[in-house]
Amino acid sequence: SRRVASVSDPALGWQQFATFSPDGRHVAFVRNRDLFVWDQTTNEEYRVTGSGSVGGIINGTSDWVYEEEFGLRKAFAWHPDSDRLAWLQLDERLVREITLVDAREAYPREISFKYPKAGERNAEARICWSSWRHASPECLETATWDPEGEEVTGRHPDLPEYLARLGWTSESTPRIWTLRLNRVQNRVDLLAGDLETGGVDTLYSEASDAWVEVSDQTVTFLEGEDFLWLGQRNGFRHLSLVHAGSGAARPVTDGAWDVSMFYGVDRDGKYAYISAAYPDARERHVYRVSLRGDAPTPGKDNVSSHMKRLTKQAGVHRVDFTPDMTWFVDQVSSLSSPPTWTIRSVHSSRNRILEDNARLKERLKVFRLPAPELVRVPGADGTMLNAWVVKPSSFDSTRVHPLLLYVYGGPDSQTVTNGWGGTFQLWHAYLAETLGVVVASVDNAGTGGRGRTLTQQVYGRLGQLESADQMAAARAMAGWSWVDPDRIGIWGWSYGGYASLMSLLSSDTSPFRMGIAVAPVTDWRLYDTIYTERFLSTPQSNPMGYAKGAPITYASNLRSDQRLLMVHGDLDDNVHVQNTLQLAEALQREGKPFDMMTYPGRNHSLSGDGTRLHLFSMITRYIGDHLVRTLDADAVLPTERD
Repeated sequence: SRRVASVSDPALGWQQFATFSPDGRHVAFVRNRDLFVWDQTTNEEYRVTGSGSVGGIINGTSDWVYEEEFGLRKAFAWHPDSDRLAWLQLDERLVREITLVDAREAYPREISFKYPKAGERNAEARICWSSWRHASPECLETATWDPEGEEVTGRHPDLPEYLARLGWTSESTPRIWTLRLNRVQNRVDLLAGDLETGGVDTLYSEASDAWVEVSDQTVTFLEGEDFLWLGQRNGFRHLSLVHAGSGAARPVTDGAWDVSMFYGVDRDGKYAYISAAYPDARERHVYRVSLRGDAPTPGKDNVSSHMKRLTKQAGVHRVDFTPDMTWFVDQVSSLSSPPTWTIRSVHSSRNRILEDNARLKERLKVFRLPAPELVRVPGADGTMLNAWVVKPSSFDSTRVHPLLLYVYGGPDSQTVTNGWGGTFQLWHAYLAETLGVVVASVDNAGTGGRGRTLTQQVYGRLGQLESADQMAAARAMAGWSWVDPDRIGIWGWSYGGYASLMSLLSSDTSPFRMGIAVAPVTDWRLYDTIYTERFLSTPQSNPMGYAKGAPITYASNLRSDQRLLMVHGDLDDNVHVQNTLQLAEALQREGKPFDMMTYPGRNHSLSGDGTRLHLFSMITRYIGDHLVRTLDADAVLPTERD
């Protein structure tokens, strides 16, 4: 009929996560924290749950912290028969609220929402199911539900706490599965539920001395309840094929490198498709891996004999496969080239360029901006760390230059890859060209791509090893003949802002003379449960780790020859502005001068209405004032128009 009609009355509220049933006859969605189904054959709407409420029960989606740290938003799944639904239910009534204040009106407006901080109570979680036609929900016994507040789970680090994913096992033998983690996330159990009794079986478990990781790729069920598991093995992240009956796991990939992404299995069940940090941890390439035949030999890379590389061009490849895994869209970029997109065949050399970014590349040629150079520098314990360096195109090795380090540095992150760095890369090149600043970035201890052992060494002591590595790298670079050791600065955003503060303050012999911290954490007790406790355990069980990893602890260390700028949005719902305010108070108590900028009405991204232009113009001037002007009185700083 060529007519478009709303599935539901928009006046009733927003519809979220609309999902067709397997038979294509019905649509499930979440509205106002409840789950609904629309039957397109009768044009009727059915309410599956009725308990949803603001600040109370959530059905079929997640709360703030599950969404932010587990990446879980849509939290329901259709049964293969299109009659039943399974969903996550959260009870956040006992979770404490954070209140932000929007002070832009004559009478400030309070914005409150549930936000569990480290060591505090989380929402209770359980998995429920019912027929959407005759909704009478039942729930699994996962030992994670305590709505009466009796502290069955509470703050104990070893007891079950989170249900991070859910689904149905297979079309032939469908059972509800879920991933259950304990409070500090060093153990994950794959559970399958019995719909008759509500009990659960443990199909597989993984534990770690530090933390385990879960995502959409952690478990993929095959026919007959066998499944693929992406987890840790021999200190690296690898794929295993697990037999559901016995729980026996057979390696699919193995070697001294990490699987960074699992994309799926072809329809014949012969091959799995992955991305790997191989052969260079600074790049990402796509491989086809056999699921049949002999398992890879432990301790060997197994790439030439067991895997076929599907991407050839140097750089970072991010791909999207067709459902049958026969074609993929390949986005590839490098430090010297912005992304291009090509559709490629898995089984032949056929390909077609979708977007070559020719106009952007021609535009960039006009500016002749310098590209980052990949190097390695020693860390605090002598480990060689991956780094890049951007020099002015008119670089003169006989002159000394100020040095600015850009850091993120959080667990399993990377700033040093052979991939296009977007607007930050362009701004760093602008600093080099306009101010004559050498800009560098170093992947410190805890960052990703080099195996779990190196990544997880920061467990229990966030900020300590990262800042030690940043300081060691800065000292090593200060030994280069063309770097002025008295003009070294560091800047970062979010975790990078935190790492900048730790690198500037945690040692009274820090080589950094200037630090810029945008939206930083200053005390991990102010951040959320899931992220913080994954790496630090709870404040109750690791008080020393929290104290030594808090920039507030070191406020008295800010020296008279150091300059500090802190930046924050006052409506940041992620890293709350109280982080910056509390450090500001600590610095004031110590009589330490510093600079601070707040952005009214802005969140963690600091965007909208010219905010980014103001932010980066201000930071550029700050770098010019404290790394350049003091070095060269004749240096010309950019204007707002520039």
